[in-house]
Amino acid sequence: MTAKFGKTFNKKKYCPRLEPKRILTLINLAMLGLGISYLQHADAAQASEIGKVNTYKNADFLKTNQLLELTKNGKTTKEVGVDVKTETHSQASKSNDTNKRADSNQASRLLKKNQNRIVDPKTIKDGWSLKNTKVKNRALITPKKSHENQGTIKNTNFINSEIKVKPNDKTDLQDNVYVNKDNFKDYFNQNGSAKGNYNPITGEQKLTTGSWQSGNITFKGGIDLRHNFRINGAINLGKETKVRNVFRVLKGIADGIGIVFYKGTRNQIGGSGGNLGIYGVTNAFGWKADTWHNVGRSFKFGNTTRRLQGEADDAFPDPYGAMVTTNKNGQGTIDKDSVRPLPKIIEDNKYHAIKMIYTARTKEFKVILSTPTGDVIFKKKFDYDAKDPVYYFTIASSTGVLPTKQFFKIDSMEYTSIQKAFIKYIDDNTGTNMRVRVLTGQGGKTMKYSTRADIQDYLKQGYQLVSDNFVTGTTFDTDDRTDQIYEVHFKHGIESDFEKRNVKETVHYRYDNGQLARPIYQNVLNFERKVETDQVTKQRNYKNWQAVDGTSFKRVVSPYIKGYTAVPKLIDEITNINENHKNIEKIVVYKANDEKAQVKYFDDTTGRKLGEQFLHGAYGSRDVYRTANTIQRYKQMGYELVSDNYPKNGANYSQDKLVRVYEIHLKHKIIEQSEKSTVKEVIHYLYDNGHLAKPVYESVLNFSRMVGIDQVTGKKYYGIWQATEGTSFKKVVSPKIEGYTALPKVVVAVDNINVNHANIEKTVVYKANDEKARVKYFDDTTGRKLSEQFLHGAYGSRDVYRTANTIQHYKQMGYELVSDDYPKNGANYSQDKLVRVYEIHLKHKIIKQLEKSTVKEVIHYLYDNGQPAGPIYENELDFKRIIKFDQVTKQKRYGNWQAIDGTYFKKVDSPKIIGYTPTLEAIETINNIDGSHKDIEETVVYKINDEKAQVTYYDDTTRKKLSEKELNGAYRTRDSYRTVDAINQYKWAGYELVSDDYPQNGVFYDQDKLIKMYEVHLKHGEKMDFEQRAVKEVIYYQYDDGQLAEPTYKNKLSFRRIVKIDQVTGQKYYGVWQAVDGTNFRSVVSPIIEGYTPIPEIVRAINNINSYHQDVEKTVVYQANKQNEVVGGNSPKKFKQIKIILVRVIHPNRGVRINTEKSHTKKISLKPHHDRQKVESTHKTKFKLNTLIKSGDEIKKQNPVCQKRVIKKYQKLPQTGEKKSNKFVYFLLVPLLILSTIITILKRK
Repeated sequence: MTAKFGKTFNKKKYCPRLEPKRILTLINLAMLGLGISYLQHADAAQASEIGKVNTYKNADFLKTNQLLELTKNGKTTKEVGVDVKTETHSQASKSNDTNKRADSNQASRLLKKNQNRIVDPKTIKDGWSLKNTKVKNRALITPKKSHENQGTIKNTNFINSEIKVKPNDKTDLQDNVYVNKDNFKDYFNQNGSAKGNYNPITGEQKLTTGSWQSGNITFKGGIDLRHNFRINGAINLGKETKVRNVFRVLKGIADGIGIVFYKGTRNQIGGSGGNLGIYGVTNAFGWKADTWHNVGRSFKFGNTTRRLQGEADDAFPDPYGAMVTTNKNGQGTIDKDSVRPLPKIIEDNKYHAIKMIYTARTKEFKVILSTPTGDVIFKKKFDYDAKDPVYYFTIASSTGVLPTKQFFKIDSMEYTSIQKAFIKYIDDNTGTNMRVRVLTGQGGKTMKYSTRADIQDYLKQGYQLVSDNFVTGTTFDTDDRTDQIYEVHFKHGIESDFEKRNVKETVHYRYDNGQLARPIYQNVLNFERKVETDQVTKQRNYKNWQAVDGTSFKRVVSPYIKGYTAVPKLIDEITNINENHKNIEKIVVYKANDEKAQVKYFDDTTGRKLGEQFLHGAYGSRDVYRTANTIQRYKQMGYELVSDNYPKNGANYSQDKLVRVYEIHLKHKIIEQSEKSTVKEVIHYLYDNGHLAKPVYESVLNFSRMVGIDQVTGKKYYGIWQATEGTSFKKVVSPKIEGYTALPKVVVAVDNINVNHANIEKTVVYKANDEKARVKYFDDTTGRKLSEQFLHGAYGSRDVYRTANTIQHYKQMGYELVSDDYPKNGANYSQDKLVRVYEIHLKHKIIKQLEKSTVKEVIHYLYDNGQPAGPIYENELDFKRIIKFDQVTKQKRYGNWQAIDGTYFKKVDSPKIIGYTPTLEAIETINNIDGSHKDIEETVVYKINDEKAQVTYYDDTTRKKLSEKELNGAYRTRDSYRTVDAINQYKWAGYELVSDDYPQNGVFYDQDKLIKMYEVHLKHGEKMDFEQRAVKEVIYYQYDDGQLAEPTYKNKLSFRRIVKIDQVTGQKYYGVWQAVDGTNFRSVVSPIIEGYTPIPEIVRAINNINSYHQDVEKTVVYQANKQNEVVGGNSPKKFKQIKIILVRVIHPNRGVRINTEKSHTKKISLKPHHDRQKVESTHKTKFKLNTLIKSGDEIKKQNPVCQKRVIKKYQKLPQTGEKKSNKFVYFLLVPLLILSTIITILKRK
């Protein structure tokens, strides 16, 4: 056996014959050893089985006093251990309970090996690996593996660290992956309506099955675009469906299937509807089969506005296929060169083979779609990012209101996998990724990367390293469906300082001439605040200002000075003073008492004040001011003095504090003068050739008024115009000239002439007289004038016109002459101004004949379907009349009909038919029938009675009516309307059905003339969610020099509350915070470090923690103890510290007594609320013999004390299941104690 200080232990010299007392002591020690051995085994098993140790939850460290063995190039070195952050697998898909037990069992085995081997952290370099390492926290150094449900990485700069590889056309590389229907679900995630709709037998993946659905499958793996890949399968675009919504009937098929390739993170999905899962994904490329035309506009559906996130389909055929790309904003563009129309018969609800082929050498992506009319080929060259050749893809489909079923079927898929790892550098202060290193490579290959340079770079920027779980030399795994994610955490370095400010109040006391009246008064308020400077952002975090001397200046009363008045008399109290308040400076002025007077000048014409003179002077004096000069100045301006009450010898200041007011009143001076004006009437007499016929006639009206001129303003005031000779021009009769006619014959009078009237000028024209005659031809049969001939000529002459030719013309048309009074030798113009009228009368030549007529009345009785409802009703009336044939008009003139059987049809009542209503209850009596009346034919239609109903939709949440549906149908029929479509529309908008009293099979119209009312009640749907928040407790264990003494203790209390989200309005309603882990932080006993005393020894419990409580941070400082002396054997030696700790087995609710070799006892009192497991484990006293030898001289050979086995202690954190183990040990030790007692009694006897 080898001691820790390096000397060989001689069993013969140091183990003499054992005395009975020593035998008893050894038995006790054996019992303790047995218990300790059992506990060590039980602790390891419990840690592996339960895994709830704090170090297992969080990232753990291998401390400097742990044992590490590093190997490099086959050599082993022993050095002191370093802090190495380790993490367990965090996802269930990568590490299950079996992995955890295996890791803990391995950790337990490592605890027992190589306990004396020591390594130095300075020798740990890149390329070294951990081997057979004693891991204190029972956790393996394992890289953290990310899975698809960990979310996406956003707002990061991706920097790839791998060497570029040229594209390769070979598809038989060792990293090729083959996917078919059997392993399809291992490589694809199902989302939306596609979830749970895969048939592994046929390889069919159902994407959509109904209206307003969006389904997709996302590929879990990563595709290396430097190599070829190929997908063989088939798509089913569905068939035409028809839907009737609230507004109209829609039919067709929508929206299609799309495939999109993208980089960055997995599971990216674009927009639904016409976006086909492509539009919305950034910097992507893909292909789509589009079966619905989407126009480039937004439309409203329910409470949602939908809009395409890219180019619309307006300009393309329907249906069609095309290659699509998106930009950095996700806006999609259709490659017009790749657009190919698809035959309409492809919408046949059948599978059509599809091949998607990518050739790495040419970077060409090709899609071959088989249709009933032949293969349609789409192809386009896509340039990938050579720095990051890893791409993922999604196959998506969407529907709108049309419930189209769309499928994708997998036959085979072949691609070259590539592994991807992320090293995220995280700023814990902001919670953001400062940088993300992206590493790509083949599975099993080493990642050629180290975090050391990046960490040093951030340390120079002011950051402090928190943790780093990336280990240099880590290899890529072989599963391309998940990424390896490592995190390097930093926090901002903080530097603290204090800032001070003060605010002063100063009051100056002065006379009005500026001389000092009293000493200056001054008061000061001081403020200070803590300033924390962020060493990264250089931004300062200013804590709240604290007032040192209060926040108010008390009020200050101005001192009294006889004969003066202080202004102001009091400086009021100033409250709410803060650090930003400006210094306050006040001045109190002492003024001698002053008397005042005012002189006001008023304009009585306008009622305004012209000016004001303010006067002041010492009390008892007389002012030198006089009003004379000011009054004279106003007179020069045109004013006249009205009154002046100002004293002639000046104002007398004879009364204290009284302001005397004097008034001087003036008015405007006005000068008047006369003004005249005229209005003329002129009449000219002319022949029609413009020559003068008579002398000009002229008449004049005169007007006058007074004008007043304001001498101040210069404004003129006009009086009213007065007429001298009246306001009318009388009428003027035009002179007569024989043989001529004057136009006009009289110039009418003009009344109401005023001064503003324009001069009147008129002209009278004389024309020679003209004689006229007329010849009129009349049709005496019709009483109308047939024609007229206008004749004219000089007075006394005879006209050449004759009537004979015109009469002959009318006779040929069938007329007969009745009379003609026109002179045979022509009309004679013998009378002036007389128009002679001559008349020629003619009549129609008539031929007579007899005519008979019969008028019938027929009534048809029909149902509304056209079938006869009863026999036809018929009746007749006979008539006769004389017909006269007009030879002029060639028309027959009918005489009055003579009734033979009467002139009316009697009333006919419609027959009654049960269940029908006639359109006419009766055909009324028809009077005044004659032979010219048309036959009367009536139809009475019997219609089945029409019934009505109404369906009203209500929002019970807002208590408002949503919509109304009016229904109607024939009696004894059932309506085809159903509420399910409208309810589904409202459900899509976020509503939930409350009640629907409308019949499921439709309303039945079984009651005549009754409107049936039905109501459908809905309410706003609510989505339940939870919001979580945690309050942390952190205890730092430090030596008094600031160095870390023990790992930081961390605990937290979780709170959560229910959040209800209104699915219609989107409004959130929050519940009350509920404690998940209780509301108290338990007391924590500080760990024992030999040679040091913790202050405080117990961090007390904190009760009544709520969700808004701030995080708790405590610091326990360890101060070094004074050194002890240990005496042993015949020849004592001084040791720095040798301490054997024995612990009694006691009841859990009693005290723990710790004994040292000097019989010094330290009792730890445990309250019922204390965590006994923490107290016992942190003091390292639970059923173990713990011997610490920090340093000392060689032990003398004469020392009879038998050297006992030195047990290397290690810190064991609280374990679940310890209580059960303690009971086992308790019952094991009781028999041993009884046995030792019996041996002692026997010895005494």
